[in-house]
Amino acid sequence: MMKKLPTIIISRTFLLVKSFLLAFGISSFVGLPFKKVRDDLSFHGFDNDPIRFKILTKKKRVLANEEIEITVSAYYTAISPTLLYTFEGSNSFRLKILLPEGFIQTGGDYTDHCGTTLTNATPNAQYTLKGYFSRTGVKPQFYLLRGNSQADANSLFVVKDELTLEVRPAARPALEALDEPISHSSEPVVQQAARVAFADCSFDSSTPIIS
Repeated sequence: MMKKLPTIIISRTFLLVKSFLLAFGISSFVGLPFKKVRDDLSFHGFDNDPIRFKILTKKKRVLANEEIEITVSAYYTAISPTLLYTFEGSNSFRLKILLPEGFIQTGGDYTDHCGTTLTNATPNAQYTLKGYFSRTGVKPQFYLLRGNSQADANSLFVVKDELTLEVRPAARPALEALDEPISHSSEPVVQQAARVAFADCSFDSSTPIIS
């Protein structure tokens, strides 16, 4: 049993060192390969957050002025300190969504800095955001940010997930009939159109067209 102790210590030390290097974005150390952590907004690398966040919607292609519903979900997993170090209070959070230009919120229970505390008894939380794009030609990308339990407008947030949609121009309404009197007439449509087109035209039948 005593002979296996150094191996266990080395293994745990290796994991701690690897966690430290990944947390600071170091891609390699003494020849050992590590996945490089991205330092831009699209951060999906390693972290020691016991909560996983997702931002989703049922439709990835939407029309301008079409209302959509976006769902934000949080999933808590209790992690043993011997496997991964987590900060005290990391099971509590506050959220913020960076909305794309042209997106108008119309409903849902999401508000800036909403949040809660997740535990083994209540491991999940969900929020909804309803709204529409008032125009096209914008970058329809949502960023889900996470802060601590005391986060406010002046706090630092971490990007946890993102959602990109495709916004298309709103469908044009069907063309109405030529005008109200014609649309309700029993006269055939072709004759209605001809009558309207030549309503202001007149000529003398006694006058030859070609002189």
